[in-house]
Amino acid sequence: GRMIIAILKMIPLSEKRHEVLDVLFSIKGPVLAEPECLVCCILEEYGEEQNLLYVEQWRSLAALEGHIRSSSYARILEAMELSAQPPEISFYKTSEMWSFDLIERVRS
Repeated sequence: GRMIIAILKMIPLSEKRHEVLDVLFSIKGPVLAEPECLVCCILEEYGEEQNLLYVEQWRSLAALEGHIRSSSYARILEAMELSAQPPEISFYKTSEMWSFDLIERVRS
């Protein structure tokens, strides 16, 4: 079915990295507790780039919009201000999704 994926990519100022991670981890639980939220995860890249990826998956655009109006999202916006360069945020509305069936089809 349709779903919405939100991806935030940022490189926190090095002295603010722990602060940003603390904020994201503190809202992860409440966001995941939302009935329409399917995924909420924080990914850290090691090496030169030091990117943080914050990924959410929602059942509907309405659910995402409700989340964007929430106090949790206000905290995400505050964390984004601690980025060393302009953060990138993208929202995707998926109409089709595959799993291992794609790999099996392509490799067979």
